[in-house]
Amino acid sequence: GWPASWCASRDHGCPPLAPGQRKQDRTAIGSFAKNSLVMTLPSQPSLPSSDRPPADVGSTHGQLEGRVAIVTGASSGLGERFVRVLASRGAYVIATARRGSRLERLANELGEQSVLSVPGDITSSGLPATLVDTATERFGRLDILVNNAGVNNVVPAEEETLESFTRVLAVNLVACFACAR
Repeated sequence: GWPASWCASRDHGCPPLAPGQRKQDRTAIGSFAKNSLVMTLPSQPSLPSSDRPPADVGSTHGQLEGRVAIVTGASSGLGERFVRVLASRGAYVIATARRGSRLERLANELGEQSVLSVPGDITSSGLPATLVDTATERFGRLDILVNNAGVNNVVPAEEETLESFTRVLAVNLVACFACAR
């Protein structure tokens, strides 16, 4: 079966809830996902960090305070929204996408202490490892992965090129697997 920490979008169904877990506890942003896979990684102890602010226990917006997330496809659309919601709930976010200038603007707007921009093509073999390394080196942990990057090519099958089809699979399937590994 699926680990209880995985949550696919409501269009694709969710695995059973863990004992005592409420649907709304599964993820703060899962309801935004239409074609995205939201994965909460098992809790890890955080390494000491002098530049990390203490958790604001009394905050109603700090539901993800101190958690660390990676969001792929973060430069626009749902990816940008995931970054905004995670950061507003107190998470540190590593945002990645091909359009680096948009990521930089987003990081500047939300605060570079909350959002770190790592531009790149998610199909590059080294990028997933770089993202995880960045999370663990900068924040001492990784808790959430939002595999949001995606492309489509809406053409009749007889007009679809092998190159285009391969690109869709590389971004929408292979990169999700590579990031989740």
